[in-house]
Amino acid sequence: MPTKHPMKKPIIHKKKKQLGFLGLPGELRNQIYRYHYEIVPLVELLKKDAPHIIGPAHSSDVVDKQPGYLSTTPKIRCGKFLGKFNRVEGMSTNWSESISGLHITNKQIYRECISFLYRSIAIFAQSSKYLNNFLTVVPTAKLKAITRLQLDHQTYGPPRHEEYNVFQKKYEISWDKSCKLAVHNLPNLRRLQININILDVPFRFLFTETWVQPFLHFAQLKHLEHVSVALYSWERMSTKMLLTDPINWQYYPPGYVQTLAQQHEAVVDIHALFGKAISMKILGYCDDCALEAYRKAALGKYRHWSHPSGMGLPTQDVEAAEKEKHEIGECLATRRSLEGVKS
Repeated sequence: MPTKHPMKKPIIHKKKKQLGFLGLPGELRNQIYRYHYEIVPLVELLKKDAPHIIGPAHSSDVVDKQPGYLSTTPKIRCGKFLGKFNRVEGMSTNWSESISGLHITNKQIYRECISFLYRSIAIFAQSSKYLNNFLTVVPTAKLKAITRLQLDHQTYGPPRHEEYNVFQKKYEISWDKSCKLAVHNLPNLRRLQININILDVPFRFLFTETWVQPFLHFAQLKHLEHVSVALYSWERMSTKMLLTDPINWQYYPPGYVQTLAQQHEAVVDIHALFGKAISMKILGYCDDCALEAYRKAALGKYRHWSHPSGMGLPTQDVEAAEKEKHEIGECLATRRSLEGVKS
């Protein structure tokens, strides 16, 4: 007969209690992550020795200052193309000039804080190649956490020779593709800053211009809350140089200097108004609503100023300008009355 063996008690493995930081409740850890990544660093996708194409000299004020950025906190420059990491170079990371290393502490902390890390940074790019590299190498799930982007764009300018037109076309196509890729890979973008330095001669303030079209792709984003567009050009720079030239103040009558000041004010205001129109267009406004303030200034206050850019408006005499101004006023009044009826 088989002998009866006493029943063995099942072995119960007691769950080890987490100690230290990981022993805290998840809600409290999330609060700590949020506090840790509260400072928003600006990650610049540039070579280490590359200058900014839009710097203090492009400011419209007499006292030079850096154009507006999404973040005023310390900037971090990513000087190499991503995707070529090797362990030897990785061990020599300069953490004083890098982002926080909290995410490499252990796997659990990495899973918990990686979304906070990407949500806290603001990406800056002035090269389509560096922007494409970042958007293709970084995993899509992490790109979805990015909410801030700044783009500095300088147009190709007039080619010196006709055979160089092909390079201008390639340059424009590359930026168009980069903006489309950014729209596709950054669906949760909320803040967008665009600085454009226009070198084209001549140029017009129209939504159909090649230096405007790439950035209008961002109108497809559904979560954008703030868009800021700053425009700079050779025309704006030339009026500033004339105004700040000490020779003009010393040898010319005050009336001439006053005229220069008024002209510079007009040029700066026109640039700012069209930049505002681009931002409104990206946010989903129709053409008439976006261009309302710009057209009002171009056909009214600054109608008598002669700009090389033409301000995006056809050359016309005073009577035609008044007629167009009247038609725009009637169109806007009709639209507002219809909106009032609907409400």
